[in-house]
Amino acid sequence: MVIVSNTSPISNLAKVGQLSLMQRIYESVLIPHAVYEELLDERAGETVIVTVQSATWLKVRSVQARQLADEFLSICSFCGKLLAYWQWIVMHLEAARSRASNSSNWRLVRHFIAYLRQHQVLL
Repeated sequence: MVIVSNTSPISNLAKVGQLSLMQRIYESVLIPHAVYEELLDERAGETVIVTVQSATWLKVRSVQARQLADEFLSICSFCGKLLAYWQWIVMHLEAARSRASNSSNWRLVRHFIAYLRQHQVLL
């Protein structure tokens, strides 16, 4: 199996002397140039630098689909914002439920909350 890795897994495994685990588990490990540069930065530490330099099985590649990668990150950002809005809505629904318990709106709120729970949106 071929994987693309970021800095953290490689750096952390190198620090504990277990970077070879990646080579044993995966057929090939690709890393972008930016990741390689981070791993060789003096702030990474001598252990990481020496280990990465000797790991000839790590394949450094340039990012070919930069626009696609940027769009993916944009979608991830949107999903994070959507989740935050959803949590805000759920919080306000719970507050509305407590306020509506003595009114005719309670039935509508109760059914909506039951629907959300049924679909595992609200636990």
